[in-house]
Amino acid sequence: MAIIKFIRPGKSAAALGNVINYIINPEKTIPDLIGGHNCFPDHVFEQFMATKNTWDKSVINTKQAPTSGRQYLHFTHAFGDTEHVPPEVAKEIADRLLQHSDFNGFQVFYAVHTDRVHTHTHFIVNSVNMETGRKWQQSKKQLDALKAYSNQLCREYGLKECPKHWKSLLFASVQTSLVYSRSWEEFFADLQEKGYGAKFTGEKYITFTDPNGRSCRNNKLYPPERFTKEAMEAQFKQNFLRYGNASRDDIQRRLEQLAIQRRQDAVDANVGQTVTALLSTAKQLLRDDTSQANGHTHHGKLEGQALKDKRKETEFGEGYDWGQEI
Repeated sequence: MAIIKFIRPGKSAAALGNVINYIINPEKTIPDLIGGHNCFPDHVFEQFMATKNTWDKSVINTKQAPTSGRQYLHFTHAFGDTEHVPPEVAKEIADRLLQHSDFNGFQVFYAVHTDRVHTHTHFIVNSVNMETGRKWQQSKKQLDALKAYSNQLCREYGLKECPKHWKSLLFASVQTSLVYSRSWEEFFADLQEKGYGAKFTGEKYITFTDPNGRSCRNNKLYPPERFTKEAMEAQFKQNFLRYGNASRDDIQRRLEQLAIQRRQDAVDANVGQTVTALLSTAKQLLRDDTSQANGHTHHGKLEGQALKDKRKETEFGEGYDWGQEI
């Protein structure tokens, strides 16, 4: 069955732009795996903001601080890595999931990601209902009903009941040890520290054993070509060239610094696209204001506030935590 997990949302228009750009990253998805519910994917940011302004619930029209209101909901729908759900099937399930009554009147943008072992879908829900103007509210009972509906859909597609299979845990341990190790000896020792066993069985295979004695060969891990003896030895050589004789702690620090740099690079790359979208929305709002009677709120302030939010997020690294992705 698929797991539904909510991720902490941002509280500014800039954060909304960031997360939209993140889920359509071409390294993670393709246009055929992107969709929308009550909105058009190519103009989702503008449509989300137009709905907020229609109901006078944009970040600049509330009496609260500009960053105090939830601008969107972000959740993932992730399948088990042993289920090997085709991306096209995940998209079909996503379309059907959005037919649940919880999403009536809400605009939802989504993309199926294929950059991980497990197929998963990211959903971005506008916090304001386009039909009623009410903000998103979901009780525990409603969430349980949504999860039950998700399970029903998964059963219809013949998906299994165990997304957190023991092989998933074994895979994660093997994957992590492979990132750090520079030799078979180091790789086996690192696995042993985690409670896993590993040994060569024949010329081509490696048999892994979990803490409960259950075993799995390397050719059963996905994708299998990544875990052949030749591929793993190539990874060891690459690790040695990259890290030399550095300690495990030093390697960990380098990887953390690399992850921080990659997240910053992603934010920098998205700034231009986000600002362009914000300017487009601000110009539209300004045109709308000129046709309205005096006394209405001047929505053109959105541009300045959103750009201030963006500069703050870029300078101080605040906003959406990209490391939370499943």
